[in-house]
Amino acid sequence: METKTKAIIIAISVFIILIIIAGIILGGYAIIKNNVDKKNSNISNPTIRLLIGAVDAETNQRIDGEYSVWMNYSIISEGKLNRNIYTEVSLPLNQTPIINCWGENYYLTKIPYYVTQEDIQLNITQETCSLYKSSNIKVDVDGSIKNKLNSISIKINSPKWYYKTGFCFAWTAGIIDVIAPNQIVSCTSGWKNYSSYDEKTKNYVWLLDNTYVCNQNNYEKCERVFENSTQCKLFSEIIPQRFAGKVDSCIYTGRTLHNETGEFNFVVKTLDNKNALDKLRIFVYDKDRRYIPEKNDWIWMSEYNGKNLGAEDINYTIYYDDNLRIE
Repeated sequence: METKTKAIIIAISVFIILIIIAGIILGGYAIIKNNVDKKNSNISNPTIRLLIGAVDAETNQRIDGEYSVWMNYSIISEGKLNRNIYTEVSLPLNQTPIINCWGENYYLTKIPYYVTQEDIQLNITQETCSLYKSSNIKVDVDGSIKNKLNSISIKINSPKWYYKTGFCFAWTAGIIDVIAPNQIVSCTSGWKNYSSYDEKTKNYVWLLDNTYVCNQNNYEKCERVFENSTQCKLFSEIIPQRFAGKVDSCIYTGRTLHNETGEFNFVVKTLDNKNALDKLRIFVYDKDRRYIPEKNDWIWMSEYNGKNLGAEDINYTIYYDDNLRIE
């Protein structure tokens, strides 16, 4: 009986030892295979260290900001940019990335990035985004609201960049409407509803509905295009959320200013009977781009997540009687 018990114990011990040995072998195989897979993966999907920073385009001083890196219409990395240190990203080498950078009061910049053979040999590359700061504009208004039909001229002096100018208007009971004579944006090379065309495959990369591009970088939402696609009729502007309940209408011009004075003309329709209480308040704003996942596109907008984009809004008031400014 004792001999039989010992035999059973020995058999169990041998079985346990065999299981342990098998586990060690299988574990070792898994580790080796994983390392081989990683090596093969690195060979088939090579990467390079990309360092990203941002500077003011005019002063060349380092600034804080934000970034996103895109490849094949997908984000591979996004985050903050620090003026004191470059941000490191692991960049696949199999496609050309698009680097997007922006910052507080700095407009978004999109950069197609090309890695050189020298970069690959060093296994490191660097991109510094040059960002343009939004302008501190000066607004001058010429015109009155004393007549039934009034013409007003708004001049905006922009010493730097001011993207995609827009206006909102708030009026009192004596005013009927503010009209822009035309909301047309011209493109001499022609507005296109596709971003690229492959002559070999005859395939287009189409833009979203009603989206057109001029000269590969100026995008607009056009209600229609005409005159051999050189003219874009803009849609009516949706009132930005920060102006909701505060203004009566908004007008988008599509015009970008740079180191110039732009003039914008409007017609103000009013009632015959106005008084000292009547006034027209004008708000001037600009736009910048942000990525909207629901639309899978970079959209021009004047605010994002409740925060104003670009330059600070400017407001100006035209009073019926300039000598009786009743608020």
